[in-house]
Amino acid sequence: MLPWYAHVFPLILHACMPSVWNPQAESRTIFVSPSGDDAFPGTRERPIRSLARLQALPLGPGVQIRFEGGQRFEGTLRIDSAARGSEAQPLRIGAYGEGRAILDGGHGPAVVLSGTAHVQIRDLVLRGAGLDSGNTASGLIISQSQHVEVSDLEACGFQRAGVLIESAQHVTLRRVHAHRNGGAGIEAAGLQYPLRDNYALTLTGCRAERNPGNPAVRDNHSGNGIVVGLARQVLIDSCVAAENGGSMPWRGNGPVGIWVWECDSVVIQHCIAYRNRTAPGARDGGGFDLDGGVTYSIVQYNLSWENEGAGFGIFQYPGATPWHSNAFRYNVSIDDGHTAPDGAGIAWWNGDRDSSTFRRCWIHNNLIINRRAPALAYVSGSYHSSGFVFFRNIFQTAGPLLMPPELHGERFAGNVWGTADGGFRIGRYRTAEAWAKAAGQEWQDGRFAGQQASLYPELPAGWQITDPAQLHTLPLRTAALLPLYGDAPDYSAVLPPAAADFFGRPLPPDAARRPGIGP
Repeated sequence: MLPWYAHVFPLILHACMPSVWNPQAESRTIFVSPSGDDAFPGTRERPIRSLARLQALPLGPGVQIRFEGGQRFEGTLRIDSAARGSEAQPLRIGAYGEGRAILDGGHGPAVVLSGTAHVQIRDLVLRGAGLDSGNTASGLIISQSQHVEVSDLEACGFQRAGVLIESAQHVTLRRVHAHRNGGAGIEAAGLQYPLRDNYALTLTGCRAERNPGNPAVRDNHSGNGIVVGLARQVLIDSCVAAENGGSMPWRGNGPVGIWVWECDSVVIQHCIAYRNRTAPGARDGGGFDLDGGVTYSIVQYNLSWENEGAGFGIFQYPGATPWHSNAFRYNVSIDDGHTAPDGAGIAWWNGDRDSSTFRRCWIHNNLIINRRAPALAYVSGSYHSSGFVFFRNIFQTAGPLLMPPELHGERFAGNVWGTADGGFRIGRYRTAEAWAKAAGQEWQDGRFAGQQASLYPELPAGWQITDPAQLHTLPLRTAALLPLYGDAPDYSAVLPPAAADFFGRPLPPDAARRPGIGP
């Protein structure tokens, strides 16, 4: 039996390949223009005019639908099971002429794919009437459909999500820009909870920005950037979530930049989450999160900065299926968790009394710099975890390193601890060695195996990295940060090992890994 990541790696390869738009496979192209007439045949010279006329035409394999670029079309385009492409000849929807075409859904959705397959969408702008102007829908809805590719699409002004995926399989989003929506920029959820019936989802090069919250949702979180639930085999690569949240009416759990829940076999990598928020007094508002019921998943090579909540959240809510066998590695958090309760660079919480439902997590080779909050926080009201290993991370803060100072089953080994003034602060302890000896941490063969050092790198004034292509330019390449490179715990029987560090430097061979570090 192949390990799960043998199935995820093809998703990564597929995400790096350009979308194929093959005109030789076309059997017919239908042109739509405001200057057309529904009595016309739909050629480029004599286009049809309305969505109603378009949807009355046979739409099958090889058909291309082209809307005039730069023009606006009102209403909802609906593609159902009667209109589908084939593997060799997808149904294609896009623009022609200058610029992208605008599909204006008004108070409803702009495009709905329901029960269809083999559809490609590109070069469109989807608009809703706005969060406070009557829209009650999502922009693009992909429901119970298969083999859908969406490229170079913008979605804004929808009360729910810019793009909503429901119980769909083999869906790829490339360069989707979802902004000024309510519930989320991009969201995936299932229609039959707790069935994980979303399968093989790939999001690459997407941006979810300034999605503030859904004014109609008063009993749960809203205002997320990218959120995926009830899914298997998910790749989120080179995406950005920025300045989301902050305006939801709910005051309990809050939104997060990029996160997943009740998912299996997820990879989140090369992404940036910054300045995400939560409502005043509410929780969360962080950068990244593996939430309740997530298994066999990896968060790696990501940058989180200046989020109100935790840079990296590790959470298990009551009633979720077991959370286990996940890794956070080679990530950077800078000044996260400065506002929300229990904010920190990394925060973890178990809402389930049974610690066996929250187990086996490897947190290693991460850099946490925090001038306004702790590096680590075990969220108040949390029950125990088991098999959580923090190895070879760098924790640098201006104040306390861990809040509260008590531990609940975690293991620390080979980490670098320090405050900006060269000191150490966890509870009443003022040296890392004294804390380690009392807590039974960072202690191996009768000696202190961690390190106390003030590496606290000063970032250049005005630094900001908002483009995943610029991650490797983060101005932190100093000899003092070498602990980010090198040894890692050996959990290769469960998850694939990393090939490189945050800056793309190749890692040592497997022989350098630490078989003795792990649950």
